[in-house]
Amino acid sequence: MLLTRYPPSDFIKDYMRYNHISQLELARATNIDLGMIKGILNNKVPITLEIANKLELSIGGHSQTWLRLQNDYNEYLKRKEN
Repeated sequence: MLLTRYPPSDFIKDYMRYNHISQLELARATNIDLGMIKGILNNKVPITLEIANKLELSIGGHSQTWLRLQNDYNEYLKRKEN
């Protein structure tokens, strides 16, 4: 299994840079609270099914892809600790 050492936030930040949108604009587009967006971008809030569904509808990518990215990153961190 290939695990990513990159958190989902890296992909979201790339999307934001490419599309020239702010955190506030992302919060509005996803209907996610700005504080939660900041937490996601700072890797303090994990991608949940609800968040993944909102990301899928607003910025693209399948919700399962967002969840897999989060799960792979979590597994990477666990393995890194050992």
